[in-house]
Amino acid sequence: GFRPQPLGTTRVVDKAGQQLQLHKGAVVAIREIKTLDQWDGTQIAWASRTDCPEWAQQALVEMEVIKGMTLKAAASFEEIYPVRSKVEQFEKLRRDSGCEYEEMLFFDNEERNCNEVSRLGVLCKYTPGGMTEKHWREALVNYSKHIQVRMDDLVANPEKPEVRREQARSRRTHSLGAASGEQGDAAAVYS
Repeated sequence: GFRPQPLGTTRVVDKAGQQLQLHKGAVVAIREIKTLDQWDGTQIAWASRTDCPEWAQQALVEMEVIKGMTLKAAASFEEIYPVRSKVEQFEKLRRDSGCEYEEMLFFDNEERNCNEVSRLGVLCKYTPGGMTEKHWREALVNYSKHIQVRMDDLVANPEKPEVRREQARSRRTHSLGAASGEQGDAAAVYS
């Protein structure tokens, strides 16, 4: 298991002394999504290719992002298991959440993951060295532009099947990468 260091923080240490800490930008993003009215209805998902899924799951249970709310409780979806590509995980997240790829915003500290997932149509933010608040703010600006372009296309082409789906839904969607350590990283947020 893990021990919070100190209690109630976004940092934990496992029995072997390995430390895992939530990146500051992810803390800001998750806290905003979970506490601000403008994010009402937004859902968070975690995606990790870790070879140690039990370790990652335990970390989600032990890390508090808001007093009384663990990372596990903050997420609506989880895809945490060894896999060659995050594409497989995002395919499952899309099926389970009903969110289209083009409505997702994804953060990751591995460029390969961003390149693969972006080919699906997901807007990705590469975060070398971990997610910062600046990454979060820049990605929101880019996401706003991304969604506007998509909405303009949908309005200009109302005969497309996506338009009917989009009109039937009035949700925003995002995807957020949050934590990393020696054993892997966490990802994703939707609305």
